[in-house]
Amino acid sequence: EQFNTEGGTYSGELWIKKLDPVNQIVSGTFWFDAVTANGQKVEVREGRFDVRYTQ
Repeated sequence: EQFNTEGGTYSGELWIKKLDPVNQIVSGTFWFDAVTANGQKVEVREGRFDVRYTQ
């Protein structure tokens, strides 16, 4: 399913909880509000990520 956060005032937060430069991993949490293609509001809560990065 597709979500849209453009064209309106929506809120959210993204927090970096850990930065591991040795293994090049960034970890954190997030939440945000979005709207589906048919206009229904969606609340994404307790999101989490662990992502490898390169320099």
